[in-house]
Amino acid sequence: MDVIYQISKDDLRDIFLEFISEKEPKQTVHLPEKFNLLEAKNYLQQKGVELPESSIYKLTAENRMPVLRFGRKLVFDRKALDNWVNELLSSEKNKSLIP
Repeated sequence: MDVIYQISKDDLRDIFLEFISEKEPKQTVHLPEKFNLLEAKNYLQQKGVELPESSIYKLTAENRMPVLRFGRKLVFDRKALDNWVNELLSSEKNKSLIP
């Protein structure tokens, strides 16, 4: 003997959405290891350090900010930026690094 269940549309939708969410692969955000100037500026902004491009150029020219140079091109390492930001935000003394 077959059993018939009666459920509402809302219950069916909830069951369907729960089933679908279990089947979807979990998406992880992949951050690149290296940034160009604009990407570094945006990354720093997300970390709570807002710097105009001119200040970034100045800090890198004075070797007060980690950067890799390839000719005139500036490349920023994400881990080095993380360490720099952590040092910057952890000490009042280091806040003077920002022009």
